[in-house]
Amino acid sequence: MQGGMAKSSGYSVSFGLTNNCKNHIIKKGVPASAISRNGLISLFCNDAQLPNISSQTGTQTGLYTGEGQVSYATSRLFTDVSLGWYCDRDMTPMKFLQAWHDFIYTGNSGSFIINAESNDAQLILTSSRAEKTKLQYPSEYYGKIRITKNEDDIPGQSMTYLLLDAFPYSIDATPLSYGSSQLVNVSASFQYSKYKIYQRTSS
Repeated sequence: MQGGMAKSSGYSVSFGLTNNCKNHIIKKGVPASAISRNGLISLFCNDAQLPNISSQTGTQTGLYTGEGQVSYATSRLFTDVSLGWYCDRDMTPMKFLQAWHDFIYTGNSGSFIINAESNDAQLILTSSRAEKTKLQYPSEYYGKIRITKNEDDIPGQSMTYLLLDAFPYSIDATPLSYGSSQLVNVSASFQYSKYKIYQRTSS
């Protein structure tokens, strides 16, 4: 054991998006600086997890006399990962998630940019029931998520998970209520095709 014990609060999260997806998110009101590696989307991520490791297995009976079923691995399984954010007054993390999810369906979600002086009477959605929904190609909305485990008192990173072909498939409901005020938190679940692990070797 070197350097003491690992702490759960030492981590960082960053995203790599295609240019078209990034431009769409910026048009939806998310500042370009917020999407940068050390931007608000990275800093305000208060809940993350390192992906689990599992395998899909098959069974074979009668391989050896006197033995029952024998299990063997058939493929690796990559289950979804959840991330959560504290929201600022502009709800930037929520806008980021909704804009990314919105981009999958070519921006047809009823989300509009309005003037700060607009009142409720002016918020009239003009979308038609006959409006068509078109999907982007996966190569356009797939992104990369980098989850790095590090320690404040140790330079560098201990290990990094790079999630490939990731996209948000579910954005959880965000509760609001009167009473004692609490920080607004938004979380989302991401699917991905696979991940790569980068580890720091001990000197």
